[in-house]
Amino acid sequence: MKLAVVILNWNNAEQSIAAIHHVSGWHTLQPDIWVVDNASRDGDADRIAEQCQGVRLIRSPRNLGFGGGNNLAIDRARHEGAEAILLLNNDAFIEERAVEDLLAVFSDRSTVGIVGPLIRETVADQTYYTLGGRDIVEGYDTHIVSDTPPDAGTPLITVDYVPGTAALIRAAMLEQVALFDEEYFFSGEMADLCKRARAMGWETFIVPSALANHRDGAGAQRHSLYAYYSVRNRFLFARKHGSRWHLLLWSARCLRIVLRHLRKRQAAIARCYWLALIDGLVGRYGNQHERVQPS
Repeated sequence: MKLAVVILNWNNAEQSIAAIHHVSGWHTLQPDIWVVDNASRDGDADRIAEQCQGVRLIRSPRNLGFGGGNNLAIDRARHEGAEAILLLNNDAFIEERAVEDLLAVFSDRSTVGIVGPLIRETVADQTYYTLGGRDIVEGYDTHIVSDTPPDAGTPLITVDYVPGTAALIRAAMLEQVALFDEEYFFSGEMADLCKRARAMGWETFIVPSALANHRDGAGAQRHSLYAYYSVRNRFLFARKHGSRWHLLLWSARCLRIVLRHLRKRQAAIARCYWLALIDGLVGRYGNQHERVQPS
């Protein structure tokens, strides 16, 4: 099965280069490596081109977010014959053997559209394991987490969505389901794609025998953006897949979050959630970086 690996870069060339070199060191699979630079500053794309010769580098003239950036590479990879596409965050590492385990699921079960590995998360000094996620309109923290990895021999785990940190997508599925909805921009795209895939009969699994490592090195800027998009996009997801009740539910939840941060005198983060509420209700989606973090 012909494999492509897609890595996004946004203002973090050093981290992306390390991820590219890791994948380039695989011995058996030797995938095509696609790198999308999402309109980074300070010559990031040039550094990647210089230090990672042989990768397929796409220079986007504007920041298209997670969905839009990945769509650029996925579309080209499919046209060049990729049958499976591994989306990999530039702060995540996965060994070749783990990817082989993911590919084996595709070979064994033709109805599987998206699979992901068990993810060992490291945040500061804390380590835990993520085993996929639940429907994102049903709660805020929808990642399925455990302090310990599953036992050896644990079968495939059916999940509502596979996290975009590391996800293997069957190219043939995309012919039916279509690519990412770019209106999400950042957060929620994988949940939406998996929802659409499952509605058309495709299965989505976590493969416990496959392991990826993810170290959260995001700064304060990224965390505030995530606070905004992760809530605002619940409204988009609810409009597409939920009900009016879900819109009311998230309105109430968002107001409580805003009030909680105001009581703690955390005005900046409260503003992010307030904007998420307003934009979610009026249907203002896509890239809103400048509104959330005006320069």
